[in-house]
Amino acid sequence: MNNLEAMPDISLDGFQVVGAEMFMYPSKTSAPTCTIWDNCIGFCKQDVLLLNGCENILIQVNAARKCLLVVPSTSKDKDSLKWSRTKQNKIEARKIMCPRFTEQLYKQWDWDTNYVYRTNGRLVTSGSKVMLLFDFSDAEHWLSPEAKKDAK
Repeated sequence: MNNLEAMPDISLDGFQVVGAEMFMYPSKTSAPTCTIWDNCIGFCKQDVLLLNGCENILIQVNAARKCLLVVPSTSKDKDSLKWSRTKQNKIEARKIMCPRFTEQLYKQWDWDTNYVYRTNGRLVTSGSKVMLLFDFSDAEHWLSPEAKKDAK
């Protein structure tokens, strides 16, 4: 017996096509992302590329809106952070250790330290400055590897 012959005919009444945008999750290589662990903050290569390969940044926080703003800077600025490096002529983003900063964020934003939080960013401007805005108000999160080990 052929499987095609055994298939019942159904009505398509009531079915609606689900828009493709409901399934698209930008790959890590194409979307700017920021990830926060309980002791460090990480960026991706796309972040650095979107800010024209700048090596240093300033991070600004809007605690009430749960947002981080990444502003290109120079190494001369006393608050600048080195967020990228060039290795074999390729730009790489760095993970920045900052337990005091992330501890403050986790408290202010009422986050669970057993989880890692990530969100996509977008380019924004203020005057002639181009910056990256990361809105963590609805961040994706998952159990940290350390928390998984402790649960076993």
